[in-house]
Amino acid sequence: MLYTIPGETSSITDNFGATYTDAGLGTTATSGGSTHQKGTPVTLIAGSSVISDIYGIAILFCGGNASNAIRRYFADILVDPNGGSNWNVKIPNLFVNNASLIQGGYRYFFPLYLKSGTSIGFQHQCNLAATALRCSIQLYGKPKNPELWPIGTIVESFGVNLGTTVGTAVVAGTSVLGSYTQIGTTTRKLWWWQWGGFGFDESSFLANSILGDVAAGVAGNQKICCDNCIQSYTAGEQCGKDSIGFRIPYRIIPESSPVWVRAACTGTPEGTATATTTAYGMA
Repeated sequence: MLYTIPGETSSITDNFGATYTDAGLGTTATSGGSTHQKGTPVTLIAGSSVISDIYGIAILFCGGNASNAIRRYFADILVDPNGGSNWNVKIPNLFVNNASLIQGGYRYFFPLYLKSGTSIGFQHQCNLAATALRCSIQLYGKPKNPELWPIGTIVESFGVNLGTTVGTAVVAGTSVLGSYTQIGTTTRKLWWWQWGGFGFDESSFLANSILGDVAAGVAGNQKICCDNCIQSYTAGEQCGKDSIGFRIPYRIIPESSPVWVRAACTGTPEGTATATTTAYGMA
């Protein structure tokens, strides 16, 4: 039998730039002039640089932390298929908490399809007014076997509360796995999953790591969709989050399914009374 490589792709372009620091990587945008308000969109990659169809997008947020400060964000990935800046939201309300490159950045990955010539931008809101956040993306395309590379076009978010820039309250276990909490319900059949990590309403962090699971289905018979995704943070309020977890987050879930999150913390969980989280599924 012949062995076929199922997912070989090539990097098409990125906006990392030449300065790999919290203040230099990627492109910066500022939240709105009021708290919990989306700011002015910025371009991440011009359509002229997207020279072939895109089959995946890697996203990294950084430059969004400050010592002894609360920094929670919801960021939208925007597209214009005609290569301009007539933006539409393609990936809504990615949760970001005190993002820092020191902790590896706050990461997401979606095998999302975009046609060649599409420009990509981003905008965000914060719990503070006029607050900066940096976004870097890397685009992947030219799959060797495109028929074996699954792609999606629509992303649903779960647990998002835009009015206060928080997710849905979930309590992580202290050195043990906590209980599942439902944070939403699917409206489509979804198959690719991402965890949003935790956001906190406090400004003095402990140095910890959290392992989070996203699951879906009826209570007591949940199917894990994204497991042991790691979020870590320092006592200097620097935070990072993985995008994948222990296995590829591929799980076909029907519409009208409850979505759940559970988590374990390596020590006493940060902000036990105020910790909130989100999740995302793609169709």
